[in-house]
Amino acid sequence: MKKSIDLSTWNRTHLFRSYLGTDLPYIIIGADLDVTKLHAFTKGQHLSFYFSMIYAATKAADEIVNFRYRFKGDQPFEIDRNTAFATHMRKGSDLFHMVECDHYDSMVEFALNNHKKGEIPLAESGLE
Repeated sequence: MKKSIDLSTWNRTHLFRSYLGTDLPYIIIGADLDVTKLHAFTKGQHLSFYFSMIYAATKAADEIVNFRYRFKGDQPFEIDRNTAFATHMRKGSDLFHMVECDHYDSMVEFALNNHKKGEIPLAESGLE
């Protein structure tokens, strides 16, 4: 679901206008994270660490309203939640493919189900 944003009252209008019309209207950040506990948890639960990290990053982004802003043309809007994507290499393949991850309320469900989704042969996935 999208919620329109009123540019006449939005406190970020000046920032929005500064990015309007740019080729790459994104800011990319990086940070060092200690994922030792997450790694131990995923290995203990036999989960994909990669898909678990995607869940954690998407959940964190969803909790920060500024990470849920999007725009189409010259109109900004706020989305309810981010859509997670993963690049995944199927067993026996030498190519990565994109997986649009389904939403789940728990990391365990997310990691298990989206990893399985990533293993669906391309011909059966509807993406070919």
